[in-house]
Amino acid sequence: DGVENLIKETKYDIDNLVSYAISYFKKIKKDHSDDKHRKTEIKIFDKIIASKVAIANQKLYINKKDGFIGTSLKKDEFICECSDIDDIVVFKKDGTMVVTRVNRKVFVGKDIIHAGVFKKNDDRTIYNMVYRDSTTNKSYVKRFAVKGVTRDKQYLLVNSSKSEVLYLSANLNGEAEIISVILRAKAKLKKIKLELDFATILIKNRSVKGNLLTNHSINRVEFKTQGISTLSGKKIWFDESINRINDDERGDYLGEFASNDKILTISSSGYYELLSYDLSNHFPDDMVLLEKYNASKAIVVVYFHGQKKQFYIKRFIPEFKNRKVSFIDDSNGSYLELCTSDVNTHLKLEFIKPRNRDVKEDQIVNPLEFISIKGISTLGNQLSRHPIKSISLIEVDKNDKPEINNNAEKLVNLSDDDHQIKINF
Repeated sequence: DGVENLIKETKYDIDNLVSYAISYFKKIKKDHSDDKHRKTEIKIFDKIIASKVAIANQKLYINKKDGFIGTSLKKDEFICECSDIDDIVVFKKDGTMVVTRVNRKVFVGKDIIHAGVFKKNDDRTIYNMVYRDSTTNKSYVKRFAVKGVTRDKQYLLVNSSKSEVLYLSANLNGEAEIISVILRAKAKLKKIKLELDFATILIKNRSVKGNLLTNHSINRVEFKTQGISTLSGKKIWFDESINRINDDERGDYLGEFASNDKILTISSSGYYELLSYDLSNHFPDDMVLLEKYNASKAIVVVYFHGQKKQFYIKRFIPEFKNRKVSFIDDSNGSYLELCTSDVNTHLKLEFIKPRNRDVKEDQIVNPLEFISIKGISTLGNQLSRHPIKSISLIEVDKNDKPEINNNAEKLVNLSDDDHQIKINF
């Protein structure tokens, strides 16, 4: 009966399409007009390269002796996590190199000495190598990057096919370690131990012969000391329109980043987080401050304490944590009013006009003199005992001396040379 009634209604609507269309659109207007706001946002999309944003959802294993590599070799040595569309670069003891696609199991050649995820046109990952030419018994040293290659093609990185790699290291940011070279003892050879600092070796093309290390036979090569990067810092920009960092000079300049440098982000929810400068990183939409992290630079925070119903101010230096860290009170009604890391910024307080009383004049507060640097979890100082109407940031010249709160202690000035971004919210 229900189906037959629907058939009758449908036939009636077909015969009266105009009235049906009118009632249809009226129903849409009724259901979606009042208090029904769109939930989507209009944003600019960045150019996305799939290999840069793919999730590392696979585990890569290697059998160095037999020359197999893949995601199904779970009984063998674990290398790293990767995505199923990544390329893998493999170096072998005979001085050859090959780049291949991630697979369940693939044969790349015996005696593997190193394997890792390959990034095309990566000029910051530097390989340090020592190899011996078996024909002449001379040993050479070289530093090189691997940029563009043809997949599954064998590349010779040494002087001849009769060579042997004695040492190889992969350095993601061009680090140059110090190694010890132990020579084979023989008559008239007084010094059998040499030290080599890779920082003294220039980075060249991967196909070059390299610098002569020694004419004598090498017994073994040992790692001695971790070095620092010999590359200049990587320049990073932040594009606010897409909330992403880049190295294409789009947006605001953050600075030069070395291997261990981090990006400090502060969100309006009262959390800070330290992130790497990996270009695939995503940043929260509610950021109020983003800048290069400085372990000696303090952050000024003004927040409303929900339980005490007062504004509080605190200064703290973000500590290095591998997680989000809350820095305001978590009671109901608490919220972040503003934050800054600029030492030349003062606070302007505007007060609520009380009844039958004189209006308290606006007050300028210098955070550096109002409160000292304290711990992240501290409550901070009450900003004023008078009810505050609004708080705003004002920039002052270093030579200016605005009216400030005199109940303050003298503190050490911090450097303001670092680049920063202020995001209004």
